[in-house]
Amino acid sequence: DTLYLQVLEMAHFLGLCGALHLARQVPMRNCIQKVRPQLRHMSFSAQTAVQEEPLIDDLSKLGPSGLAEVAKSYGQTGVSKSHLLPLVAQRAQHILGDFSAKDLSTLAISLCGSESVDSQFRGSIAKEAASRLNMFTAHELVNVASAFAEADIQNINLFASIAKAAILRINKFQPRELAQLAVAFAKQGLQHEALFFAISKAAAPRLRQCGTSELSDLALSFAKLNLINEQFFGQIARASLRSMDMFTSRELCNLAWAFARNKAKGSDIEGEEKDLFEALGATAARKHDEFSSEGITTVAWAITTVGFSHRRDVHVILDNLADRLKTAPQRFTIEQLANGLTAFAKSEFVRRDPQEGPLQNWGGEPIDIQGVFSSVMQFVKSQETQLTDPERTQFRWACHEAGFKSSV
Repeated sequence: DTLYLQVLEMAHFLGLCGALHLARQVPMRNCIQKVRPQLRHMSFSAQTAVQEEPLIDDLSKLGPSGLAEVAKSYGQTGVSKSHLLPLVAQRAQHILGDFSAKDLSTLAISLCGSESVDSQFRGSIAKEAASRLNMFTAHELVNVASAFAEADIQNINLFASIAKAAILRINKFQPRELAQLAVAFAKQGLQHEALFFAISKAAAPRLRQCGTSELSDLALSFAKLNLINEQFFGQIARASLRSMDMFTSRELCNLAWAFARNKAKGSDIEGEEKDLFEALGATAARKHDEFSSEGITTVAWAITTVGFSHRRDVHVILDNLADRLKTAPQRFTIEQLANGLTAFAKSEFVRRDPQEGPLQNWGGEPIDIQGVFSSVMQFVKSQETQLTDPERTQFRWACHEAGFKSSV
């Protein structure tokens, strides 16, 4: 925590210097020399108040580009609460019509997520941006969409206008920008079929240029909105196989969930997707300790959903999940616990014939599946008042399949 605060203070320090530099046209070196001595024995909040005070009077001197850059300097520090930011917004509100497309998109990405900026200002940015999206570059369109999506601000008209503008110039988007656009619409829950069809057409020939984050983001966004395109998913699978070892645990989790969602809708797993899960299982097994509680649960659920629990490397994942569920079920959400038990209920770990003896992991040690279910269901019982009907049904099904008696 101490290190985090030190890093945050340093980032804020640089943001203050940058704002002072822009407002007063003072060389950056002089700004640093002016600000640094006052920060030495001051709290973070005190630093904010002292250093922002001289800048407030200077805001009236700044035009659109200056205001956008000051907002950007604060946005890059991650400082969402500031005395200065509402004043930047107030000043910008009066001259939004003078902002270029670039400066308007910078203002949106820097201020829309700030706790210091009110909804009226966000609405003004949305209205101004929507009125001239034809002037925005692909990158600027993505900035505006991402700004409102990250701040969880619903504006259907703005996103409809962004989709229309993006479709008209879809080939101008870089692969990373296509993925970011898909993520923004998925976060808003906007199932714009024409836009996602255009994204898939534009991205497909360039999937080799995509990094692991873009590949997982594309798959996840399409799956979240139930816009499963079999051909496009096969192409994503093929591209992912070339760099499977480069995926982070989070990206593996997203990729697994997206492809398993397709299987859950009734599609068979075959071809490139089958190869993908074989490689994904092997990679996840090697990285099993890197997964969060949510991640290991999601990967286990995904792999058992597509019927790959018989593979040796997949048992490593399930063994790891069993240890976590048995020893610390409180570290999981109720939904994650339900998905975890569902993964075991679908897997080869559940034996129907007791004469076969206890199931063993690949190290030869018995796996206490009944102990896992007992630990989880005891915790769930203590949280029973918080269960939704679908969660209750899921727990009952998993317990029934595993032969575990439960009164939930």
